Amino acid sequence: MVGMDHKRIKRNLIMINNFVFLNLLGIIFLFSQQSFAKTDAFKVYQQCPDDSGFHCDVIREVDGKKEIYFKDVKESWIEQVNQDYFKVKSSCGSPCQVTNFIGRNSKQDDVTDEFVAIDPKTNCLIETRKNKLTARQLKSNKVNILAKLNSEIFKKIDIYSFAPYRDFQRKSYFNEKGSLILNYGYDETDTQFVQKFINPCKS
Repeated sequence: MVGMDHKRIKRNLIMINNFVFLNLLGIIFLFSQQSFAKTDAFKVYQQCPDDSGFHCDVIREVDGKKEIYFKDVKESWIEQVNQDYFKVKSSCGSPCQVTNFIGRNSKQDDVTDEFVAIDPKTNCLIETRKNKLTARQLKSNKVNILAKLNSEIFKKIDIYSFAPYRDFQRKSYFNEKGSLILNYGYDETDTQFVQKFINPCKS
C-alpha cells in the first residue's frame, strides 16, 4: 500500500509540474505577443481643437512616437487601408481633393490628386491622369494606362463632371480576386457599371 501511495504521489507531482510548465509557457507567449503588438503599433488619426472637424492636425504614431503629418487641415477623412497604410482624404476646395497614403515612415508615403480606388491586398492604386484612367503600385513610377476617358467604353455614360475621378471613386472597388470593378455615379444613388479590369497593375 505504501508503494502504491508513493507511486500515486509521484504521478500527481508529475502532473502538477506539467500543468505549471504549460501555464508558464502560455504566460510567456502572451507577454511576447503583447510586446510585439506594442512595438509594432501604427496608427494615423486627427487631433482637433473642437468637435467641428475643421482645422485639425493629422498625426502619424509609430511605436508610441508621434509626428504631425499635416497641421491645421481644414477637412480630412482617415481610413485604414491595410497594416501598412492609412488613407487620408483632404478637401482643397470644390471640386479639388487630395488623397495621401501614409505609411509607417516617410519613405512609404504616396499621394494622388485624382484618387479612384485602391486594392488593400496589393496596394494597386487607380487614379485619373490627363484624361486617362491609370493604375500603378504605391511608390512606383510604372503607370499602366487602362483607358482614355473619351474612349468607347465611356460612351454609354455621361461624363460631365469637372472632376470625373470623384464620380468613379463613389462606387468603384476591387473584388477578392484583385480585379477592378469600375462604376460611375454622379451621386450616391446612381451606379453605372463601366468595365471590369483584371489585375490592372499587372497588365
